[in-house]
Amino acid sequence: MFPCTAWLFAAGAALGAPITVEGSSACPSPAQVDVRLRALVPPSDDGHAAVVARVDPSDGGVVVSLRDAAGNRIGERTLPRKPSCDAMAAGAAIMIAAWHRDVEAKVEDKPPAAPPAMSPTQAQTVAPPPRSDGQLAVDAGVGLGGGWSGSWAPGAFGSLALTPWGRGVGLTALFAWEARRNQPLSEGSTMWTRASAALGVHYRAHVADIPVDIRAAAGLARFDMTGAGFAENRHQVGLSPGFLGGVRVFLGKPEGQRLAVWVDTSLAGWTSLQAATELSSSRESILPSISILAALGVSVGRF
Repeated sequence: MFPCTAWLFAAGAALGAPITVEGSSACPSPAQVDVRLRALVPPSDDGHAAVVARVDPSDGGVVVSLRDAAGNRIGERTLPRKPSCDAMAAGAAIMIAAWHRDVEAKVEDKPPAAPPAMSPTQAQTVAPPPRSDGQLAVDAGVGLGGGWSGSWAPGAFGSLALTPWGRGVGLTALFAWEARRNQPLSEGSTMWTRASAALGVHYRAHVADIPVDIRAAAGLARFDMTGAGFAENRHQVGLSPGFLGGVRVFLGKPEGQRLAVWVDTSLAGWTSLQAATELSSSRESILPSISILAALGVSVGRF
C-alpha cells in the first residue's frame, strides 16, 4: 500500500509520552518508529515540553532528527538503508531514545545516560510493530499461464482485488480464459474453449511483508463447442455456474510500489455438465467439469 506523503503520530499521546514522531518516510514510516520508541522511552507526565522527532527519506537511507519544543536541533543523523523497514525503524528509535535521554539528563542536571544496550536486530524481538495498515489496497492484474482440464491448454487470467484495510477480508473479481482443446468423439472430435468470470472474497495475510491472498468465489463459465470430422459439424454454447478457490502470492514486497508480480493457482468446479453428442449414433462426450489454473502475472495499484 502507498503511504500518505505526510504522517503525524503522537508517541503514546494518551499516556503522556513526551516525543512526537513525524515525517514523510515510507520505510520506515513514522508509525513504525513510534511503536519501537514506546519500548525504549517510557511514558511521562512530568510536564516537560514535547520534543519532535522526524524521519525523512534521503539518498541511501533516511534522515533521523530530534528538535526541542523551541525548534532547536538536538540531534540529526542519516541512517543507512537496512534489509527491512522493521530494522530501519528499530535503528531510528534507538537514536531518538539516546538523544532524548541526553536532553532529560541535562534538564535534571544529571550526566547523560548511555544509549540502550541493544542492537536493531535485538530490538526487533522486543516489540514487533504492526504494519501501517488501515489504508485501502486495490490492484488490477493480468497473467498468462495454463490450465488442466482433461488436458493442458494455455490460458489467460485477470483479477481485481480490493482490501479495505490493507489486510484481512476483501473483495475479488476473477476472469479466466482457457484456449481450445480437442476431445475425441467417435470418428470425429469436439473442439472447445472455456471462459469464466467470478465474484468472491479473499483474505489477505502478510508473510514477511509479502501479501498472500486466499480466496473463494462463485461464478459462471461459458463453454464454446464445435464439432470436427462429422458429416454435419455443429456449434454450441453452454453455460454453467461454479465455484473457485485459489491462492495468489506476490513475488517480493510490493508495499510502496505501483507494480507487483505474482503467481496464482486456482481450482474450479462447474456444476452443469456440458456434453457433445454425435447425432448419428447418439454417443456423448462429456466435457471436464474440473479445472486447475496456474498463472504468472503483474498487477498495478496500491498494495
